[in-house]
Amino acid sequence: MDPMAEVLRTRPARSGRTGQRPFGSLGDKIEVDRYAELLRKKVSDVKEQLKSVVAASVLEQAKIFSSERTQSQHRAGPLAIQRPTAARRSEGIFLEFSCWDPEAKDHSLIDPVEVPIYSLAISAALEAMRRMPIVLDGDMSECNDDAEWECVDTDATSVRADRSADRSADRSAAWGKIIGHGLRSAQFHSTLSGELMVCLAYQDARLKYLKKGEVLPEEDGNTFETSSQGQTWKAAAAEFKALLHQGVEAAGVQGSKIDVIGRWKRRRLVLGRDFVQESFALEDGRTLTYHQPEGQFSNPNASCEVHCLNWLCQQAKEAVAQTRTSRSSSPVLLELHSGGGNNTVALAPTFQEVRAVEINRILAEAAEENLKMNNIKSIRCTRMLNEVYRNPASLPV
Repeated sequence: MDPMAEVLRTRPARSGRTGQRPFGSLGDKIEVDRYAELLRKKVSDVKEQLKSVVAASVLEQAKIFSSERTQSQHRAGPLAIQRPTAARRSEGIFLEFSCWDPEAKDHSLIDPVEVPIYSLAISAALEAMRRMPIVLDGDMSECNDDAEWECVDTDATSVRADRSADRSADRSAAWGKIIGHGLRSAQFHSTLSGELMVCLAYQDARLKYLKKGEVLPEEDGNTFETSSQGQTWKAAAAEFKALLHQGVEAAGVQGSKIDVIGRWKRRRLVLGRDFVQESFALEDGRTLTYHQPEGQFSNPNASCEVHCLNWLCQQAKEAVAQTRTSRSSSPVLLELHSGGGNNTVALAPTFQEVRAVEINRILAEAAEENLKMNNIKSIRCTRMLNEVYRNPASLPV
């Protein structure tokens, strides 16, 4: 039997048919209708693995929190972007998304309507983007890496100003070429609060040796952001964003807020914001708001994150109650690898003081912002180098 056929037979696509056109599979199929059964099996398997190191009484009392069966994943990507086949193009598909399949050792195509675990906003955005008139490099025979902007109309007004009906096709072609030129992958980040952030990643070989802040010879600004080329991309991104918004709302996501980011090596353009703002409603009545920056860690399963925060807060309250029997004041919590303050903000009211430590500058700044938004003042955030993890005693007191 052909090796690829064997892969397809033994490891069906993770989300149903997706992945079997044309390169292979994405692993085990997600059978959402059997979620409860599969969860019970997973719990049984995990307990079996832990029974040699965890007391049986503890395993028996373990609380299990289930995920949503569908639309649970609020992050997707990076997904590689490639041109569709002629047959797919005739169906109105302008680009395809794919990801690496370790079984087939090749990229496997993704059909967003066949991925039940993506949030509704992400599924709708993926499908809308596939059907936009975006022109990828291979469709632009006159373009190449040595002529980054020469193959597109760099007059931004041709993209955003002329709204007449007889020029609508030309405008679509203009912004579609700009968005598509050099486009290699995309990432999506949605929230329970109805926001969506899309990051488009580009490749240009000429940027490899360019220093940060430098511009290419044909770019006419002091920086890429101020050049007409950069402004042209932002104008095209505005057209892209408008169509994305239409597609997301048509799928039933009303009142969504969408932000678009373009990334090249050593340069970035932002249309709107470079973050999303998430809200979690906890069992104790609090609603916590979080600033989640583009490209930084956050739990992709937002509903399970709420379960996690509720559980952590309950455990912390019980631990503090036991400690108070032998102490007159509440204990101080030291949190290492605190990230953007996700747990820090939730746990803060339980402790007299929280000392949070994080290496990543962007996450440390996000944590400071999250403390302000949630009106928490009992936390000291510290950004330190690796030494603090090897020697916590070096923390300031």
